[in-house]
Amino acid sequence: MTKTLKKIIFLALISMYLISCSNSNNETPTTQASIPLNANENKFIGTWQYMETPYPSGVGGPTSFYKSYFNINADRTAVTGANEFVTSTQNNSNYENRTFSATATTYTFTLSNGTIETGNYEFIDVTHVKMYSPGSSTLFRIYTKQNLNTNEVKLIGKWQYMVTPHPSGLGGSTSYYKTYFICNPDRTSVRGFNEFVTSTQQYSGSEICTWTATGTTGTWTLSNGTQETGNYEFIDATHVKMYQTGSTSFAIYTKQ
Repeated sequence: MTKTLKKIIFLALISMYLISCSNSNNETPTTQASIPLNANENKFIGTWQYMETPYPSGVGGPTSFYKSYFNINADRTAVTGANEFVTSTQNNSNYENRTFSATATTYTFTLSNGTIETGNYEFIDVTHVKMYSPGSSTLFRIYTKQNLNTNEVKLIGKWQYMVTPHPSGLGGSTSYYKTYFICNPDRTSVRGFNEFVTSTQQYSGSEICTWTATGTTGTWTLSNGTQETGNYEFIDATHVKMYQTGSTSFAIYTKQ
């Protein structure tokens, strides 16, 4: 073999090695979010809600309720949560970020701490699905797909604004005024307030209404048909500026 031929072969091998290293360095790590959704997972994309009314404890009036929901995104991120309205002084909300996957018969939610919850499911039709409790073949809830836009999905949950001490100037350092609103996936809503001034001055109130949202405005429709519209602006996923109707004044609400 001539020296010239050996040199050509050597340079070719070096070139192949460098190309191989370059391709290796440019590889993108495989994550769950980068794996395309299968046909079963695609059916779940959207927001789903289950509702019990009146509230299942037997407490509260005919408008009391318990609602649980989950939202599935195309990147497999998910949110599960619940909103409940029992009485004017008993209303709660919670939510949790998760990831999601599904086979033809089972769903899996993985919590941020690594805990895995798996259960069976069964589609009744494209907008109704039976979600069986993890580990059970008999306990299930029927969830209904909600027709929300992307702006409304971000507002689902309970949001609260708080002033402490109470803005009246009365009361001690623990006195407060709190106002809140709950947005449910079926576009029902609860708005209310709680305030503690002194041991003999404690007030609360709430009203049930409906809501809608665009990219910049939120509209609440009261039971008497009155509509209240104001602008809003998200600071991040858990803080939103809510402007008073027709005003530049706003309060910053925190997701609960």
